[in-house]
Amino acid sequence: LFIIGTQKGATTSLFQVLHGQGGACGSITNPRIEAALPNLKGAFNGDTGMAKEPHIFDIVKSDWKKVANEPGLYRSLYRVSDCPQRTFLDATPNYIHHPGAPSRLAELLPSSWVPHLRMVLTVREPIARDLSWFNHRSAQSCQPGADRSNMKYAFCSASDAQALDPNFYPSYEKEVECRKQELDDCLAAARQRLDRGEALSQNASRGSGQMARPRRMRSTDAEGWLEEDYHECVAAYEEGGWDEEDPKYARDPPLLTWGMYLPQLSAWTRRVSRGQILVLNFERLIAQPGDMLPRVTSFMGLPALQKNELPHENEQPYARKVDVISCETKRLMYDVYCKANDDLVRLMRADNERGHAPSQEPLFEGFTTTVPCQEQEHVWLAEQEQ
Repeated sequence: LFIIGTQKGATTSLFQVLHGQGGACGSITNPRIEAALPNLKGAFNGDTGMAKEPHIFDIVKSDWKKVANEPGLYRSLYRVSDCPQRTFLDATPNYIHHPGAPSRLAELLPSSWVPHLRMVLTVREPIARDLSWFNHRSAQSCQPGADRSNMKYAFCSASDAQALDPNFYPSYEKEVECRKQELDDCLAAARQRLDRGEALSQNASRGSGQMARPRRMRSTDAEGWLEEDYHECVAAYEEGGWDEEDPKYARDPPLLTWGMYLPQLSAWTRRVSRGQILVLNFERLIAQPGDMLPRVTSFMGLPALQKNELPHENEQPYARKVDVISCETKRLMYDVYCKANDDLVRLMRADNERGHAPSQEPLFEGFTTTVPCQEQEHVWLAEQEQ
């Protein structure tokens, strides 16, 4: 069983209830995998307790080669002696947006296992998801005593000097401007490669031996993107983004692509059947757990829960939290995601009408969450609660 995403989409709460009540077992580290993959030690809960996120299918390429050459490393995290019911759950939300995760899973697991896999994907309104992720990273990087050495990698708007300044705090407005430029640059480079017939994603998206299709000319901004642009953009990171251990090389694709769920779902359905992926709206999951959690347990083949309630996620307390964004930032983000959201609604409706989606999946009718905005960004401070 898998929970493949999205980040800040209640994946921790869902894991906790399925592990605590549903009998699904997380991973348990062991000396064998710690010796082979020392960089993964931080992903586990020490030597006791079951962990949510093993982070196997999104590791750097050098470590992935070790796992691919020795598949037993991954399986050693899930032992029958630790879980007699033999129901194992890998809940790593990075898997949905990591460009290599679907192919890595198909490479590692026996083909006879694939029809039995069940995956849950929660999708959250992209602007709300991105703001929550920004606040989460700010809490990690900017709290008193926090290690600020990786701040310049966590925030593309932070200069080297700002990252080392203990009084510096990134603004969401500046971060979005920087991330938007990052996305535009990635898509522009992708379109140039596609137009030249030099696509890095050609084998994955169209199959080898097929001709690249002619592409119409249009402006090089995020608002005009196509699904093939997305795949070509993130393919560059799969090619070269995970070859080194240094954080500046171990980069994710442009952060704003994380909220483009349609091409991410399409990448996974090239490896597993759409009927094996249950897509849930985060808003509905949080608001109606009594309806949604029975759908999850039925889909996963787990026993019914005693209480169909979600625990609160274990978030770090925020000393500073952006709770209202500027309306200009909201407009920019809306332009990035408007087409992607509309395309997702159409695909999900088509999957439902054709019987491709799981029977437990409710019809997705779009996102209704709205992030509040005003002329200037507002930061909530912890001391205001006193």
